[in-house]
Amino acid sequence: MRKINESITGGINGRHFYARVYDRSGRTLSSGLGRSGLGGRYDHHRPGEHDLCRSQRLRLFLSFSEPVSGHRAGCGDLGHTGIPLGTFQDFYTFTLGEDGTGSGSVTTSIDINALFEGATDTDFISVLVNGFAATASYRLQDGVTPCNTPGVGGCGSVETYALTNVPIYAFQLNTIEINGISRGLGSYGGQASFTPGAVPEPGTWAMMLLGFGAIGFGLRRRRPAFQAQLA
Repeated sequence: MRKINESITGGINGRHFYARVYDRSGRTLSSGLGRSGLGGRYDHHRPGEHDLCRSQRLRLFLSFSEPVSGHRAGCGDLGHTGIPLGTFQDFYTFTLGEDGTGSGSVTTSIDINALFEGATDTDFISVLVNGFAATASYRLQDGVTPCNTPGVGGCGSVETYALTNVPIYAFQLNTIEINGISRGLGSYGGQASFTPGAVPEPGTWAMMLLGFGAIGFGLRRRRPAFQAQLA
């Protein structure tokens, strides 16, 4: 695994903030450091080299300080849990060793039994990937029924921001910016995959950031209590 830059400034209050990048065999290519718009302290963790797309916790946003050279990145994990009350702004940065393109989505949801706009309800304000803004769609608390007016009748209990055809250039800094509102126990998480190819041909980079009351809507239905983990 590549050495990561341990010179960082700023801080974060959230206790679970993680990210990884893998090759197609599941071997970890790189891990990194990061920052959030929150105050507090920094920490970092080097994940193990197992389990394709299985997350390990890194308490900061991801920043790959060295290019992932000579490999094809298959997927990566990122997330943030325990976001305190108020607005938040998280930045993820990474560098890969090949050109490619991507598409992705970011989703946050609440437990089927949780209170709409309660403590675990997290709203995204915007999601940007390399400066490209994702488009929002909304569903009711059942996680299935689409709706058009967030904040009315439970609309927006599940939010998804989607984006396609994002250019990824070799050895250049790529960025993910997530802005949102936490009502006291905010959280999200997800995974990303990358397919190298000639830019700007469409690729199959998929990023899914799932809101954590537990992981994903199905798990939320089975387990009302939150447990921070990402399969």
